[in-house]
Amino acid sequence: MRLRWFPAPDYTWGDLVAFVSGLDHSSASVRAELGEDAMWGLQEQLLALNADYLRILIWQRTPDGQKGRKFPKPIKRPGVDDGVDRKKIGGTTKVPAEELAKLLGV
Repeated sequence: MRLRWFPAPDYTWGDLVAFVSGLDHSSASVRAELGEDAMWGLQEQLLALNADYLRILIWQRTPDGQKGRKFPKPIKRPGVDDGVDRKKIGGTTKVPAEELAKLLGV
């Protein structure tokens, strides 16, 4: 298939969508689009998760684990937030009563 073939009587945009959505994560097209992240399929994600849990189980038996210190870091993988650069979302601030009444239209 070539992109220049679309739209044509033989191929529709729906055919292209069906083709692209069925690509395997190891295909050249997906690797070109996602780069290194494309190689992390479900099997690799589950294997990394198992390795993380095994490290936690081993850590719990150590003196540091007994005291809750030096928690093991998880394996870095795409699509999983490690929490390092996380911003605080939400929270509360005091709003003067006049401003609140104006905001609520009271």
